[in-house]
Amino acid sequence: MRRAAVHAAWALALVAVAPARAEDFYAGKTLAIAVHVGVGGTYDSYIRLLSRHIGRHIPGLPNVVVVNQVGGGGLLSFNHMARVAPQDGTWIAQVTQSLILHELTGQQGMRASLGAAQWIGNLSQSNNVAMVWPTSKIRTIAQARVEEFKVGATGVGATSAQLPALYNALLGTKFKLIIGYKSSAEMDLACERGELDGRTVTAWPTFVAGLPRETAAKVDALLQAGARKDPALPHVPLLSDEVRGDPDKEAIADFMTLNWAMTRPIAAGPGVPQERVALLRRAFDATMKDREFLAEAARMAAEIDPMSGEDVQRGVAQVLATPRELVTKIQAIMDNVGK
Repeated sequence: MRRAAVHAAWALALVAVAPARAEDFYAGKTLAIAVHVGVGGTYDSYIRLLSRHIGRHIPGLPNVVVVNQVGGGGLLSFNHMARVAPQDGTWIAQVTQSLILHELTGQQGMRASLGAAQWIGNLSQSNNVAMVWPTSKIRTIAQARVEEFKVGATGVGATSAQLPALYNALLGTKFKLIIGYKSSAEMDLACERGELDGRTVTAWPTFVAGLPRETAAKVDALLQAGARKDPALPHVPLLSDEVRGDPDKEAIADFMTLNWAMTRPIAAGPGVPQERVALLRRAFDATMKDREFLAEAARMAAEIDPMSGEDVQRGVAQVLATPRELVTKIQAIMDNVGK
């Protein structure tokens, strides 16, 4: 009897100190998803869409909230996720695609490598489009080579800042960058006031759907950067088309296309246990197939073209392994962002 009692006591002790299963961890907890822009606009709306559905696919059914962390064109949000936020799987972040280029070219401000982040998935692979507001005099990329075209950005590290610098260097355009807007919604208002001629946008159908009907019928695009033309913009040239025949420019355009393919990636911090990363990846993949999620996305005109966390992880590693010679050429372009 004494031996049995000892064994029972040891069993109880082991249960007491055994770590909780990943499947039990989220019960009663809150999962925060950070986004690097203010409330409003497409980045924010995509994350809020995800937040309304992913919780159903996480064992334990945690509460899910969205945290807007504006600053540095996405640096603030990424650095917080990687170095400040809990590394237990209760905090993940949408990472702006521009930070890959920011890290590659050795720009200041990053407190962790994107390669160390643990990628959960990517919501869409939308083209980046140079949008022109109806009141602008410039209607084609050829005109933008002759006349100044004012566009806005949230910060120097944002894609909305990198794109105009790239276009100016490769195409000889005259995009003038105005930095300091908190969100794409603010930039749309600036276009209405005449402060901007246009801006760079992703997920063209979502962008157009969010505009008043009269405006949506008149907005147009000058250029699109992506692997293939957006079906809604068959008349708008691709960046790759505009540089064809120049090997150096083609290499830069191909690199940027790969970089920008991961339009809305989401990551967990470097210290999050792998079993919880795997659980979040499974939940993300299941959400991308969820009928309620897809129905709401369709009502929002939100383009859903997902990548798994594993695919994003490989894609980030591939981009970060870009040859130094090409990176040096790109850095020379990025050094002019905001100037």
